Amino acid sequence: AKTNRNFLTFNYAGKVGKQYSLRNRGDQSIIASLPKKSRKSSSDQELTQQNVKDNFQRAVMYAKSVRINNPELMAQYEAVRKGTQSAFNVAFLDAYKGPRLKDLRTDEYEGVAGNPITVEALDNFRVKSVKFTLFSPDGTKLEEGEGKQAVSSFQWVYTTQVANPSVTGTKLKITAKDIPDNMTVLEVVL
Repeated sequence: AKTNRNFLTFNYAGKVGKQYSLRNRGDQSIIASLPKKSRKSSSDQELTQQNVKDNFQRAVMYAKSVRINNPELMAQYEAVRKGTQSAFNVAFLDAYKGPRLKDLRTDEYEGVAGNPITVEALDNFRVKSVKFTLFSPDGTKLEEGEGKQAVSSFQWVYTTQVANPSVTGTKLKITAKDIPDNMTVLEVVL
């Protein structure tokens, strides 16, 4: 519940029993339920918090670097910003969030050279590259190469170069990179 300048709750803050908390934000008094305790251990929380801080710091440094050293890329970020968002914010978010891989299609892969393997790679700005690596069931690298971006711009296609007599058990590793070099890896056993 929120009120403006309620004389009963104004300037009060803290916990009421084990049910509610009072706090003030500007000229509003807010009554809210207590936050729920996390089920993670404190060491897991500290590690997660440190990862978030590190990722945030890296994203700020990347956006500053682009603003200072790469006006062409900053202009590209400017072109895709929305509303009150700045080009700096777009660059920050690009560095903060890595690409996502989904909708892997291996149904046409039969172990013959020339078979396509397709994956959808998405990013909040742009995916720079998608690399496909195939390993035999015993772990030996069969082949590796860059996928080509399809007309739809989200799909990346790799055309196999080497015959694979044992498709079952073949391990496929797909690595996507975006402009700030965030990397996402998808590994699948066929």
